[in-house]
Amino acid sequence: MLASGQKYYGLGTWQLVNEKGPNAIWKHSPVHSLKRGEYDASITHVILGVNQDEGTMFSLALDTRDPEKLKASVQRYPEGWHQPLEMLYGISKASDKDSLVECAGSHLLADSIFLAPFVHSTKMLTTVPNSQTGKLVPVRTYRLDVAPEAYRNHPVCGPCGVMHSVDLSFTFNNNSLWSADSNDAKISQAIGERFLKFAKDGDIEDWPLHDAQTKKTLVFQDAGETKVESLEGFRQGQMDFWSKVIEAKASSTVEEDAFPAAKSI
Repeated sequence: MLASGQKYYGLGTWQLVNEKGPNAIWKHSPVHSLKRGEYDASITHVILGVNQDEGTMFSLALDTRDPEKLKASVQRYPEGWHQPLEMLYGISKASDKDSLVECAGSHLLADSIFLAPFVHSTKMLTTVPNSQTGKLVPVRTYRLDVAPEAYRNHPVCGPCGVMHSVDLSFTFNNNSLWSADSNDAKISQAIGERFLKFAKDGDIEDWPLHDAQTKKTLVFQDAGETKVESLEGFRQGQMDFWSKVIEAKASSTVEEDAFPAAKSI
């Protein structure tokens, strides 16, 4: 099952099965389609976002805080990747004393599975016009920098920081986790009001558009506070590396191995 998942769904990129033959539906990867502007013209506005610590829960599950297990996991990648990954993540210097939020395994998993696909797809949407309309789709991006207090105080979730999927509690106002006058309630309101406005008409006055020049992203903070940052230069080395992987994977088919073309990166 693991081998099939690696082969058909791709490591280091979000990916649907690439099929071949007369009855094929998914003939190209989503990345390939975005590069050509081939997405539904009825999509008029887009929101893309990530949490601050996307990789921690996966690092916890895979135990990649353990230096030996981290090294073993890196061995699964093509040999040509080993030196770049060492330079980018300091694999040989990893310590089991590193926190889940700071450990190399968490950063490697976050970058490859979430952050690089987020950055790469944002770039495609803000630079490649839709093939049918000839226009760019308006894009807004965000990062969540705080988890609910119930998560922060939990013995397992707490060390994972602002982990993958923790934003869902705020987005869907899971108010059984907080009191009505709490900071968490204010965060949920700040996120929920913007998403509701987006769903109704696609336009959000206090959420700047992300474009190829300024790369503005909205950061959700404690007590419902927000700030605007630029993604310019964000983890540049890591994003450049995984972008090459994503581009290489975009040209693969189910008949090719788990790391087509990208072996030479």
